[in-house]
Amino acid sequence: MTRALRTLLVVVLTAGGALGSLGVARADVNNSTGTNVQSGNNRSTAAQRGSSSSGDAVGGQVAGVVSSGRTSVDAQNTSRDSDVTSGDVKGSNSANTFTGLNFSATLTVGAADVNERALQAFRVKFEAKTYPSIEALCDDPDIDTVWIATPNVYHCPHTIIAAERGKHVIIEKPMAINLAEAEKMIEAADKNGVQLICGGSRSSSAVVRKMREIVRSGELGRLRAMTSWAATDWMLRPSRPDEYDVRYGGGVAFRQAPHMVDSMRLIAGGIVRNVRGITGAWMPPRNTAPGYFSAILEFDDGVFATGVYSAYGYFMASDFFDPETSGPAAPGLTGRLESRREIVAGSRDEIAAKEERIVSSQRPAAGASGTRGSSYLSDLGLLVVSCEHGDMRQSPNGIYVYGDDGTTETPLTETRGAFSPEIAELAGAIQENKPLLHGGRWGLATLEVSLAIMQSSEEGRVIPLKRQVPVPDWA
Repeated sequence: MTRALRTLLVVVLTAGGALGSLGVARADVNNSTGTNVQSGNNRSTAAQRGSSSSGDAVGGQVAGVVSSGRTSVDAQNTSRDSDVTSGDVKGSNSANTFTGLNFSATLTVGAADVNERALQAFRVKFEAKTYPSIEALCDDPDIDTVWIATPNVYHCPHTIIAAERGKHVIIEKPMAINLAEAEKMIEAADKNGVQLICGGSRSSSAVVRKMREIVRSGELGRLRAMTSWAATDWMLRPSRPDEYDVRYGGGVAFRQAPHMVDSMRLIAGGIVRNVRGITGAWMPPRNTAPGYFSAILEFDDGVFATGVYSAYGYFMASDFFDPETSGPAAPGLTGRLESRREIVAGSRDEIAAKEERIVSSQRPAAGASGTRGSSYLSDLGLLVVSCEHGDMRQSPNGIYVYGDDGTTETPLTETRGAFSPEIAELAGAIQENKPLLHGGRWGLATLEVSLAIMQSSEEGRVIPLKRQVPVPDWA
């Protein structure tokens, strides 16, 4: 029987943009409703970047910049940039991460890191507990849950460490770097009676959930196809070497495809029959992992989905949503041109550049507020859902629905912060014994698709899938 929830969350966040190990603890949790959680010095979050295998982290903290330093993530002792910052993983202001959640208790902030300078900075800023390793953090009896977003190669061992110490786990995408590791993670969670949620993808966004709702309602007829197209500057961003090394789960097929795949699976019912994919890697020296992919997913009921992702920062798909950001004078264009030149020449200090990007992302914008559910999601891309009697896509304020009787806009005014759906799903499973949607088997199925995209490109053939699971009827 699952024990009562004492602490709301402990998080291990990392490399694609979250914290090292973020622990959000709270006492006397009796139900999942109540006043909104707020950020502050005596709210709970523990940030950790691992012990000997620690990685770095970016964004995701409830309150300010915690630290930046270096650590090693591979056997060759390659130095990795290691950062802990505020804001959600996309760089919005820190309060967005947990505000809007219906949880009623005070959070306590704590942190763990192999960098003593980072721990000292955290202690000074938050007057909170710190830990020297993920093991020490997970040994704390006041922590119930760990959100793991350490470098992808450590998702499996860090999940097992947490599960063996009785901690619930929310694992950042990709779940792991191969299916065998994903199976070990599921086994560890089952063996130790803890919950395992695979989070961090856009399938939890208000846009995708509303699209699924409309498809299930039947108002546009049967679902026939989906197309998602993203163009970002992901390959130009300051990063650690492992983020661009496919051996360590680097590149967009590992790190960005789950946004599309998870969302398409949710809308179409979950079960992908086979995959045909093409990947591309250019722009040396970042040609050791895909910066481009194109994939066709065939679902078990005959629905087809096409996903295209280009991360080299020439054309940005966001131009379609805001014409003022496009053209020769587009904001950010000069920075992208400079970044590309520096990367090719090898002249950029990646560690310093990444730290500056993180620090900049946590500075709150003047008057920042508004709806997260209705904004353009660059990592999902422009998603068009095609049914027998109409189409849907994102709009400036929600979703455009194109039907036989005309076009309407369905507004989305949801203001829940980033990752709150995962937290709510976890709370429901623990406190109300609700089944998980984004459980371990769901995450493994999405990982299988990402791996199939790369395998299909390498082998030049369609890859049949065997580990898929359906979306439950209640979801």
